[in-house]
Amino acid sequence: QSYSKVNYELQFLSLMMSMEALYSKNPVEATFRLTRNCAIFIGETENEAYLLYEEFNRLYQIRSRLIHGRIKGLNSKEVITLREYVRKSIVRYLLINKNPDVIIEQLDKLGFGDYNKI
Repeated sequence: QSYSKVNYELQFLSLMMSMEALYSKNPVEATFRLTRNCAIFIGETENEAYLLYEEFNRLYQIRSRLIHGRIKGLNSKEVITLREYVRKSIVRYLLINKNPDVIIEQLDKLGFGDYNKI
């Protein structure tokens, strides 16, 4: 749906729902788990994972402000970045070919740079 929506806000929110479905099964500390698991899963190195964590955390804050009506208007940069994260995530899930719940359980136990341990 992120390709078919007319405005960037709806595209962005559709993509963020995809990330939430991929990385967050537990409502406890949902923001932390989502941003951390995403960073671990698509970050190749410890440094790259840390940078992804920071960037995805920023994007998740935008999501919260959009949902609560605190910002209006969004540019294509955030949508393109988030779309790339969704794409990388889906490709990795397909390559690993494990139950998503098992992957999330493993991500909860790993640290930045530990992607290869999945």
